[in-house]
Amino acid sequence: MKVVWSIAGLDPSGGAGLAVDAKTFAALGVHGVTVATAVTEQSLRGCRGFRGLDAGEIRGQIEALGPELAPDAVKIGMLGTAAAVGEVARALRALAAKPFVVLDPVLGATAGAAFGGDDVVRAIGEELLPLVDLVTPNCGEAERLGAGLARARAVLRTGGHDPGAGDVVDRLAGGSMPTSTITSTIT
Repeated sequence: MKVVWSIAGLDPSGGAGLAVDAKTFAALGVHGVTVATAVTEQSLRGCRGFRGLDAGEIRGQIEALGPELAPDAVKIGMLGTAAAVGEVARALRALAAKPFVVLDPVLGATAGAAFGGDDVVRAIGEELLPLVDLVTPNCGEAERLGAGLARARAVLRTGGHDPGAGDVVDRLAGGSMPTSTITSTIT
């Protein structure tokens, strides 16, 4: 069975992060492994804040997985601190076999709470983007990451958070993939 890691934040409402990734992995029939980077204080009504775990706590979780749970793929979500970004980048470089890596650079909650400042954005651009196969920012995250996205192999800019959008437009570019646009109407 394929092993897929989710490295992300814990949303106690079950609406995002590790909880949703675990459900998705189960539905796809892969063995999902979760590594917490932060704990949020949120409900279905909104997010009040978060606490990022320190790099040592993140490292300990990853090292505990050992070679028996080496990933075939890694999905990275909310990191929250520059130290977490650095630790995840270090862990990816240390893996014996290179998994397929997807980064969803969660820089804030849908309800507006910020999950990292300029130091996190800078660390993602410098340390993490060169190591991922696909980055999936929404329009706000793409704007914050700016020129750093040029370091990514492929970018799928998602349109679900575009202000006032009736149509959701996702744009895929990079790597050996042709640039394409996917449009769907929200009903």
